[in-house]
Amino acid sequence: MVTTSEGCQASISKSDFVEVYHNPIADFYFMPDTPNVHNPIVDFNNTSLYADEFTWYVLNDTLTEVNPRYEFPAEADHHKVMLAVATEEGCVDTTFRKIEVLDKIVFYVPNTFTPDQRGPNETFMPVFTSGYDPNDYHFSIYNRWGERIFETSVPNSSWDGVDQRNGKNVPEGTYVWKIEFKETMSTTRHVEYGHVNVLR
Repeated sequence: MVTTSEGCQASISKSDFVEVYHNPIADFYFMPDTPNVHNPIVDFNNTSLYADEFTWYVLNDTLTEVNPRYEFPAEADHHKVMLAVATEEGCVDTTFRKIEVLDKIVFYVPNTFTPDQRGPNETFMPVFTSGYDPNDYHFSIYNRWGERIFETSVPNSSWDGVDQRNGKNVPEGTYVWKIEFKETMSTTRHVEYGHVNVLR
């Protein structure tokens, strides 16, 4: 309403003169929540509200799917993922998540070897694929009386069936191996035991 100096008044009203739009809310989660170097594929689940357009920024890639799948490099590392959402009216919002691709302890230990100098399978050692710290590693062999006959702290160093104490070949039989190592994902140390058969 307006009033003139002479006291005249006038007013006008209009409906729907101002239109208010929702601001978008960017949000997402991902599965698995702990990807590892042997399965670095991540599914992103978009839970954003009031948004019409979606843009994902992952490493050097830009994705526009609503719920994309992404394969990270098979290396233990941290990655930041950003989701930007927008409405048709131009309102925007962004959110971030940090994804850690974990290392994974994977190793194999044979159960038999033949140190007879007549072909393959002459030495024995654990074979690590990933997940262990080579600077914190110890591998040892014991006979049936619990006497240590071989040890090393050098990764990929194998036992050739010789008793380190006297330099002689050990007889056929079953021996105990022991592996001690620290994992790369934390300060946790592992101690593993098993048996190996020596055949000549």
